[in-house]
Amino acid sequence: MQDDRNREVSQHVDLCTYIASIDNLDRAAQTLRLELGKTMEALLRARATALDGTSVVDIVLDLATRRGGRDIRDLTVAAIAAYEHAMTLHRSVAIRALVDDAGMTFSEVARLGGVSRQMIARLYAQTP
Repeated sequence: MQDDRNREVSQHVDLCTYIASIDNLDRAAQTLRLELGKTMEALLRARATALDGTSVVDIVLDLATRRGGRDIRDLTVAAIAAYEHAMTLHRSVAIRALVDDAGMTFSEVARLGGVSRQMIARLYAQTP
């Protein structure tokens, strides 16, 4: 959607802000991968224990009391929330670039992203 009109628009979204949003998303994704790995490691151990004949009740009690089940769950849930937040911030920076720098309307950006115009407006307003 690049034309002469868009080339004349000054760059409002700082390249450093865009790169920082990607770096933040990368850190959140790394943390999420780590926490999901811990979750799956605990669950795969539980699966192996179940296949060895241990009752589900004993496995769940063991996970909850001795294997840090709640901490594992809470850290994973927090990592998911942090990832979603980082993704939202990255999307808001990208949307601001499309609107402010490329001269696209909210409706055009919404069609491009397959979301509502209202969602684009909300994300646009959240740009740091």
